[in-house]
Amino acid sequence: MTEQLTSATLAELISLTRRFGTLLNVGVPIRQALLAVADDASPAFRGMLQQAEAHVAQQGTLAGALEPFPDIVPVIYREWVRLGEDTGTLDVGALEIAELLSPLATGGGDLALGWERIESAISLIQFTRRFADLLEKGLEWWRILVLLDYESPPRFAHIIRELLPKRDDPRAWYGLWQIMEQYPETFSPFYRAVVRLGWEARAMDETMRNLADLLIEDWTLSRSNRCYHDRASLIIDHGAAPIATWAELTLAQQSLTTILFCRAGSQLLASGHQRTEALAVAALLLPQDKRETLLAGLTEDCDLAQLLRELACFPATVTTLIAAGQLSGRIEYAFNRAAEMLVP
Repeated sequence: MTEQLTSATLAELISLTRRFGTLLNVGVPIRQALLAVADDASPAFRGMLQQAEAHVAQQGTLAGALEPFPDIVPVIYREWVRLGEDTGTLDVGALEIAELLSPLATGGGDLALGWERIESAISLIQFTRRFADLLEKGLEWWRILVLLDYESPPRFAHIIRELLPKRDDPRAWYGLWQIMEQYPETFSPFYRAVVRLGWEARAMDETMRNLADLLIEDWTLSRSNRCYHDRASLIIDHGAAPIATWAELTLAQQSLTTILFCRAGSQLLASGHQRTEALAVAALLLPQDKRETLLAGLTEDCDLAQLLRELACFPATVTTLIAAGQLSGRIEYAFNRAAEMLVP
């Protein structure tokens, strides 16, 4: 197979996957779904899907049927199929993987990041989502890690195993965010700081749900608008050095930063964290010069709108919203409205 995974072939893979998941979700058998999707496919994908149907008809696995097509089916995709077959969640998994891959094909595609980093970013989003789901069901955090070790792609599963507390390991008494500090290329300073707040407040379920929502918004905007060439997103930074000044950011990066700062501030304040605590964590999303300025003037009783004006990186509409939020006592609502207003 000489066909390469370009943005065009990725866009088709996403579209076909969404159709496949929808058919399975309403009860269509897997072989019938494969043939139906094949009828809608281009020649390259049609042949692959027809061969997959024949392989499944002979009691083979769908994951096994896709292995001969590495040029148009990336590893992360095959890992999703393997997991879906093992757990009986092919329909839900198809819709999720289509959602997570879609930003790469928006506006012509953005595959320059490389599949290894794309895979690690998608794995982190899936990990955070599933962690939140299982916490909300009442499972203990370390039991969740055991389950997610099984569900994750091999490279990410290795990291999950390292997060598990081990007998006679001095890290056994650490908080989860402290263990994450040893893997900065996976868990950024902002990610770890949010986990710390949730851990200390004993509200990890809400915290991980909010973090998952932030990650998907960050991923979607970062890749759709091609904000970065060296990291997956603002939060998923692959251990990249922090940006020093606001002036170093492109216009797209500046827009993304203000959106996520407002969204994170809203989430953390709504979760009951003190204003200085919540915004100090949100400030980790800002370049170093703006972060230092914000932290220097940040107190519980400061005029937050005026402080944001002094940063000279937030539009007047945002600072006006925050001023109104201070007067009404609903700053968290004002931050969320600001984020909604800024999303292109």
